[in-house]
Amino acid sequence: MRKIAQILFVAIVLLSFFSCENKNSLKDVKTDDINYKLEIIRFDKDVFASQKMDAKSQVRFLKKKYGGFFDIYAGSVMKLGDNKDSNFYLSFQKFRENADLQDIYTRTLKIFENVDDIEKDLNEGLKHYKYYFPNKLIPRIATCISGFNYPIIATDSTLAISLDMYLGKKFEYYPMLGIPTYKVCRMDKQYISSDCMLGWAMSEFTDSTLNQDLISKMVYYGKMYYFVDAMFPDKEDSLKIGFNESEINWCEKNEANVWAFFIEKKLLYSSNIDDIQKYTSDGPFTSSISKESPSRIGIWVGWQIVRSYMKQNPNVKLAQLLMDKDAHKIFLQSKYKPKK
Repeated sequence: MRKIAQILFVAIVLLSFFSCENKNSLKDVKTDDINYKLEIIRFDKDVFASQKMDAKSQVRFLKKKYGGFFDIYAGSVMKLGDNKDSNFYLSFQKFRENADLQDIYTRTLKIFENVDDIEKDLNEGLKHYKYYFPNKLIPRIATCISGFNYPIIATDSTLAISLDMYLGKKFEYYPMLGIPTYKVCRMDKQYISSDCMLGWAMSEFTDSTLNQDLISKMVYYGKMYYFVDAMFPDKEDSLKIGFNESEINWCEKNEANVWAFFIEKKLLYSSNIDDIQKYTSDGPFTSSISKESPSRIGIWVGWQIVRSYMKQNPNVKLAQLLMDKDAHKIFLQSKYKPKK
């Protein structure tokens, strides 16, 4: 069973000269003839709107309908214990009747009574997935309430959206929970589809690069976001990664300077964990560069490297890119050199 994929909101992509042609080739993909129709399953409603069932009957119903996803949700996400334990039913009953969770569910339902718009958007992404990976399993999509734990949960066959993590930047609970502003700004329904496909990519193509240095991490994340490019070739980059306009403008203006900084400081092949985290972790900004610079700047550069690599190597298929563990080779063959 694949581990839960907790999606960190990472990276940024700019429309540089190198990336434009590559993105245009992705836009050439036609999915009109692909036979696929998504129907999102409302796990959240099956849990919190089924109070007429006793806990034991409801658990049996959920296990039958959702299989292994229910086990992961109950055990790993909500920490209810082993559902084979006789005490589990009491834990589940207390969970579904919890006043705070019921309040969250009620508030969530006001925004997500139906998810038709998400369904339509994700349907296009999954049709592209089927185009590129015709022999791979297409995950079923479910919605849930995670108690503000995980935005996206990926198992072997199910991709679940925690709707309570996408209630909008004005949702009053987020500041009360101590969630920083730079994260709250991205906790909006418009980011759901991209987060879903990123989550699935990271669970399908785990980070198993040959080297554990900064450039390898940059390229890995770059590949994951290039996957999102392929799934949503017409979607704005800002909706894929959640950077605001000023952050995107800063990156566009300072791309060459950022690259020069990495070269000058000899950071690319650093295996120092502090260096890797400094340029790939989430935060309000990248402190060692500028307070105006967005965090995760290394991941953004990695995305540009991968886009350049795919432009330089037009015969490389998406699946080949994602399975290639040699990040150093991808970097060298990208011939990435941002213009000043």
